[in-house]
Amino acid sequence: MMRNFIFSAFIILFLSSCDSKTTLMNNLSEKDANDIIAELKKHDISTDKYQEKDGVTISIGNDNIENAVNILNIAGLPKKTKESFGEVFAKKGIISTPTEERARYVYALSQEVENTIAQIDGVVVARVHIVLPENIPPKNKLIPASAAVFIKYNNTLDPDAVEAKVKKLVEASIPGLSDQNPERVKVVFFPYHEIKIIDEIIKVGPFEMKPYSYKLSVRFFYAFCSLFIIVILFFFIKKKRVNSKVGL
Repeated sequence: MMRNFIFSAFIILFLSSCDSKTTLMNNLSEKDANDIIAELKKHDISTDKYQEKDGVTISIGNDNIENAVNILNIAGLPKKTKESFGEVFAKKGIISTPTEERARYVYALSQEVENTIAQIDGVVVARVHIVLPENIPPKNKLIPASAAVFIKYNNTLDPDAVEAKVKKLVEASIPGLSDQNPERVKVVFFPYHEIKIIDEIIKVGPFEMKPYSYKLSVRFFYAFCSLFIIVILFFFIKKKRVNSKVGL
């Protein structure tokens, strides 16, 4: 019985000393989950992947949460789900106002152009903002069409080589732009910078350890000390009971 008690106490304390996992993201598609796992693996962050009813769940160690979130934000993962033209214009009510229809049309158009630009090799994130021609009362001043394109790219893309092509693509995709001044289309490129995670080294006497190993060692040490104290108390209480029975 004593042996079983000590073994159970040791298992409980050991498990409590281990680094716990937390959910990083859930309800992911298989592709998004694989992209995230591949990106985190570049930075030596291990992940656990689970298939659940609503999609894939990814969990990681608590110590890696901050680094993982920063890495995925910079990498633009998971990719924003783009709605197709048909999805945006799916009937959701009986009557739509002209303003609602126009807003949905502009949004659907921008989504379609973003989807196309995102297919270019080296594009990490693409955003397109569109202004369509519109008559503004009372003087009916015409606002010309224009478009602004934001592209975050990695080192496999040359901005100078694709900028003119992106402009032509946008001009041909948006009504009223092909006949306008080419300056009505602005393309802005931002480079994607990979995060370099540098673990600090903690010195403990002659030993050097990474923060994760140090924390794990400290937890195991406390667990061992706690187990040792439990065993001493158990023997002390047991001895006291035996002495009380013999009348000492």
